[in-house]
Amino acid sequence: MPKQTYITPKCCKEADNNAVVLSGREWESDEDAVSIKPKWVVPVFKGEYYGLMEVSFCPFCGKDLPDVELDPTIDSSKIYKFDDDYCGNCGERNRTCSCLQPEFRWKPIG
Repeated sequence: MPKQTYITPKCCKEADNNAVVLSGREWESDEDAVSIKPKWVVPVFKGEYYGLMEVSFCPFCGKDLPDVELDPTIDSSKIYKFDDDYCGNCGERNRTCSCLQPEFRWKPIG
């Protein structure tokens, strides 16, 4: 199983090292999680919880952020799959298994 790391833009060393801009999405529906393309976001505090704010440029170098594409090297059978209270791939309880989150199916273009 590959180590889970943040997916960051590769426009500059600071963006890659600091993991401020991440590939992610708000959790609205677990059923569609695997098919929804993630966006570039930054974590923000929204009152009583942390949320995600979409961004279109790197806060370090100012370049436009690249689009993302499916990563052909990621085995889709290792991706967390919603199935009621359990992961549809490994059978463990939701979000406590070692499967990769759906965002890890994607990679920056370029």
